[in-house]
Amino acid sequence: MPCEIILLIASAIIGVAVGYIHAKLGKEYNPVWPIKLYLSLFRQSIGFFRKYADKRHSFQFREQFMAAAFVWFFIIFIISLMVFTAIRGYL
Repeated sequence: MPCEIILLIASAIIGVAVGYIHAKLGKEYNPVWPIKLYLSLFRQSIGFFRKYADKRHSFQFREQFMAAAFVWFFIIFIISLMVFTAIRGYL
């Protein structure tokens, strides 16, 4: 298997684990920062999305978990790709 696929799978597993822990720490009325991130992106858009962001006041665990896992997956994957390509360039 190519090393990038291994990085992808490892990033997904770590992202789910960190997302679960992160979502457990969040509260229904005080969401985790990935939720706040996508709500701020919605507030900057037009039409329905702005109304959607303004109406939201409580967030279920599932929603917080999905947002946190998604964001952490991409953070870990991008950083691991940058580190891996830097290391592979020196070898």
